[in-house]
Amino acid sequence: MIPTAMTVPSMSCQPGCATPDPAQWCATCRRKEAEPEDRAFDALARGVEVGGLRLGRVLGQGGFGITYLALDPLLGTWRVVKEFFPGDMVRREPGSQRSVRLRSRSEAATWERSLQQFLEEARILAGISHPHVVPVTQFVQAHDTAYFVMPYLQGETVEDRHQRLVAARDGGTGDARAVWTLPEVRAVLAPLVDALGALHGRTPPLLHRDIKPDNVYLARDAHGGAERPLLIDFGAAREALGRSKVSRVYTPGFAPQEQVLGEAQGPATDSYAVAATVYYLLTNTRPSLEALQHPSRLVGAIPPVLGDALLAGLAPRASARPPLRALLEAVDEALATGGRTVRASSGRGSRSSAGPRKGTPPVPTPVAPPRRPLPWGVWAAFAVAVLAGGGLVYKGLAEG
Repeated sequence: MIPTAMTVPSMSCQPGCATPDPAQWCATCRRKEAEPEDRAFDALARGVEVGGLRLGRVLGQGGFGITYLALDPLLGTWRVVKEFFPGDMVRREPGSQRSVRLRSRSEAATWERSLQQFLEEARILAGISHPHVVPVTQFVQAHDTAYFVMPYLQGETVEDRHQRLVAARDGGTGDARAVWTLPEVRAVLAPLVDALGALHGRTPPLLHRDIKPDNVYLARDAHGGAERPLLIDFGAAREALGRSKVSRVYTPGFAPQEQVLGEAQGPATDSYAVAATVYYLLTNTRPSLEALQHPSRLVGAIPPVLGDALLAGLAPRASARPPLRALLEAVDEALATGGRTVRASSGRGSRSSAGPRKGTPPVPTPVAPPRRPLPWGVWAAFAVAVLAGGGLVYKGLAEG
């Protein structure tokens, strides 16, 4: 039987957004009464409609866009809306505070190309159906810019989980290593390998280009089932390899040399980021392009087979990196031989008994890339970087 009416939360609590119990979430915008909201000056006001959705609080803002929580008034459900809003290039029109206007007319052509690339990216992501890729359910052009819509999910990012584990397992000193067990790592790694296999297998391949702990989300099952890792924030995803000169949009510690230098990229670029993520989870240390250490020298009982596989996945040359599945196979081999947990070594950088296997070649030390300012001319190449933002899309959604 289809209901003829539905009680939908109103926006009447705005702007105070108060509830009788400060510990409870507001039924409308999912914000606690005592929780401050750092609402950007350029953000759309609460209650503004985009694609039939009513905007609530700001979830996050980066250099290229603003993310909102939004209410579907027909279904009474929550969504996440991302707005393409590169603040250095555009502003809100005074008075209306809705329409986007260029700060300089000289950027008109670049803006139009960027906007079209953003919409094209949204169309591609909307066509992807994979259990470990966050779905795009709708994309909209409004207020002279563009938006796309995703489900509102409860859970936390892998980085959030990592920080909690560090605090819990080292007494809060912030110096713990080996905070994840191998089964925990595998539970995150296996879905990523599966998702990237599907994305890289497309014609042309689709790259993520910003994989890191902040961009892997552990979605909580509403019925108490297992967590579901999801790739989120395709901050610099490209539809085609070599379609244009890719820009240097990357996260230090999780980006390979070719990405830092702005060179040609491919599936091996994402593979490096996944290996860097596993390295970080097992050692609590970001791998260094300048002086990469064997992980077992940071953490005592990392099985040699896994340590060697991580080094291979972090090879400076993309062509030297094995397929991503090789890393998962190394984790499985380590688990099969009894390596379920790892222990922190006695000193940072000290050599452990479980060091590299004999015959392991020395790790090459790449030359650190020069730092150059990012020119406006690369705008069109990374318009979709609006999706980047360090996981702010979903942070804080574990409650509610």
